Amino acid sequence: FFNSLALSMLTWQAFGVSRAAVGIGDAASSSFVRVRAPTMKWEVDIAPWELEYGLQRAPVRLPEGIKEGDPPQPFEINEEQRQTLFDDGAIVIPGLLTEEWLEYLRASTDWQVQHPHFWSIAGVASGLYDYIQRSVWASNKAFADFLYYSPLASALAGLSNAKELRLSTDLLMVNPNKGFKWHQDNQNGPIDAFGDNKALRWWVTMDDCPP
Repeated sequence: FFNSLALSMLTWQAFGVSRAAVGIGDAASSSFVRVRAPTMKWEVDIAPWELEYGLQRAPVRLPEGIKEGDPPQPFEINEEQRQTLFDDGAIVIPGLLTEEWLEYLRASTDWQVQHPHFWSIAGVASGLYDYIQRSVWASNKAFADFLYYSPLASALAGLSNAKELRLSTDLLMVNPNKGFKWHQDNQNGPIDAFGDNKALRWWVTMDDCPP
């Protein structure tokens, strides 16, 4: 949803709640085992009994003036920007999102980290990020609404002169904890689509990124 021609999201905030240990067995016997809920060091609780499994609805209000059912907000892409993307394979679009939209995303992300979804288990357990989850737009209505109503869809359509957009995948990433050497992802959609200029990867950062 949302974070840079790569269908991902990036923020630099951590949040969590510690949990008490759970005892199994007879405390008076030697068979008593003390089991701790599987929380990560950043205290994101991924214990199966603590996770949410269905559609989530973060209680975050849309920016002023945005109503459910509205079309995406407009955003004009000029020919020079389209040509830059074609020539360089990447482009930065300053001013695409207002501070209101960024605050909306930050609040939605903070809520998501505090209410981890079942789909985040493998990513969080890896320790690569404080929180990481694919397809967050399909599990949390707040992120779906960002796609529906923000200017992002208008900008992406303008870059490719498209009349219709279809989301292949998205990825919410919070606080990377390990560095990555150069690599090439292969799970973000059909590779041949990029050769025909039918697909875009995009990235939205919620915090300032130094040059």
